[in-house]
Amino acid sequence: MACGCSEHEESSGTHCLVYTIGTEDAFYRMIEATLPPEPGPYGNPTVSRDGSLHFPGDHPDILGYDRTGHGSFRPSWPNCQWRVLSVDYPDGCLMIQGQCHHVLSDHHLAEVTPACCENCQLRSPIPSRQ
Repeated sequence: MACGCSEHEESSGTHCLVYTIGTEDAFYRMIEATLPPEPGPYGNPTVSRDGSLHFPGDHPDILGYDRTGHGSFRPSWPNCQWRVLSVDYPDGCLMIQGQCHHVLSDHHLAEVTPACCENCQLRSPIPSRQ
């Protein structure tokens, strides 16, 4: 899935799996740690303790994040210990995809959206975030 920054779907940046374990602050610091050394066309975001992203430029929409202003986004993923986020930077544009890792789920190892997670009967909150 391309992020809309360009017509290219190849990644020219880092591709990491970020597991949703531990405190929320630690989780979002892991996203921050995946930022490429060279800023993309929208610059690298600053990551707030609550996971909000703030770009110096107006970045296209990001799956799992609600736009809160010019270049600013707030995470909207429901709390679940079975979801893994794939963080990628095709052409310097941040792209995040969710993947379900619950073995009993119909979506096991498939790409999921925040709405899919919200409606999942198997969703299990991370104990440290309750």
